[in-house]
Amino acid sequence: MSSAAGSRPGSRLLSKPVVAGDSPGSRRGSTGGDEDKLLDGKRPLLSPKVVVSPRERLRARVGNFPAFKQSRPEFIHMLLADTTEEHLDEDQVAFAVGAVCGFGTTPLFIVLDGQMTVENRLEVVLGHVYQGEMFGEGGAIGLAEERTATVRAGKDQGRGCIILRIEGSVLEAALVAYPEERDHLEETFYRRQTANQDFERCREHWVAKTVVPALEGTALFGGCPDDLLYDVAGPLTERTYKDGEIICVCGEPADSMLLLLEGTVELESKSGARIAHLGGGATFGEVAALDIFSYRTATIRSISRARVLSVTAKAVRTAIQNSPEPLVKKAFARLAESRHEQVEKGLPMSALPMINARADDVCVRAVALQSERIELQAGQVWPPLPDHDAC
Repeated sequence: MSSAAGSRPGSRLLSKPVVAGDSPGSRRGSTGGDEDKLLDGKRPLLSPKVVVSPRERLRARVGNFPAFKQSRPEFIHMLLADTTEEHLDEDQVAFAVGAVCGFGTTPLFIVLDGQMTVENRLEVVLGHVYQGEMFGEGGAIGLAEERTATVRAGKDQGRGCIILRIEGSVLEAALVAYPEERDHLEETFYRRQTANQDFERCREHWVAKTVVPALEGTALFGGCPDDLLYDVAGPLTERTYKDGEIICVCGEPADSMLLLLEGTVELESKSGARIAHLGGGATFGEVAALDIFSYRTATIRSISRARVLSVTAKAVRTAIQNSPEPLVKKAFARLAESRHEQVEKGLPMSALPMINARADDVCVRAVALQSERIELQAGQVWPPLPDHDAC
């Protein structure tokens, strides 16, 4: 019922001013009571203010979430009887893959704000959990003996994430009271498990048919054991760029080698001068993957649709550390050492006669960073690269 007097019949009578000390009783004395009886019958009734507790607001909000749309209010009431809101910073982990789980002890989570990123053991993104969705249901209801993925606050929104933690003992009590609610949790777990398994199968095919052959064709990984190539390839991801899109900018931090799977790109200097074109199979930033130099030395722009594989220093470092082959560790250590020596001495520019290139010149060292040293045995022939080569 509205309390605005102007919207009700008889509002002219209600607009009579009341002076200090004026009261319904005093007005009744001045009007003989008839007018006041009319006023009493038409005076708006003010409803008492209803106070809603934060817990009740939370129950109403969760009840409208997609994950609990079909749940009984009594079940939601039990779930939220004792919960904790957790504020996670960007990239902060809610739980990690491999954590031991048990029904009655492992918590269930609901995303209240933001989004969470789901990763496998190799830190490959499997998907995202958005506001109103739950996660961790498999371990919480005892379908998984350990966490099958790592879930962390997303990094794409420039802010953290707020999640609701439901303790395992609370979930257990609610499911004992309302056992039919378990069906929905199981359905969610198995649906996600199937989707993740499908994703992993597709990814295994991509690694075997695309990534490993591409790595094998590079100067850095050519001739390496298959086990090492698969270990390097495991956590890698590719990205597709449109014609004219910038792939990286000269001077920005770098922690990966870029391997062009498909398309053509253009290299530009810091001043914008065009340096060269690269085609499918070419690489750029090998020194970043080897932890030798952590900045981009040129800007790369796609001049056609381009697929680029980012070979991270972390993936290379982990694969080398885990390799059972002592020669692998020795070879990559020697490669990094020789490249450092090459930069320090300004090779190959400082070795060229007649140009008097100084080893400490910035340009000379920039060339040394990108130069590949090839050792030839006596009598060995080194043919020049053909014109159609990627580089």
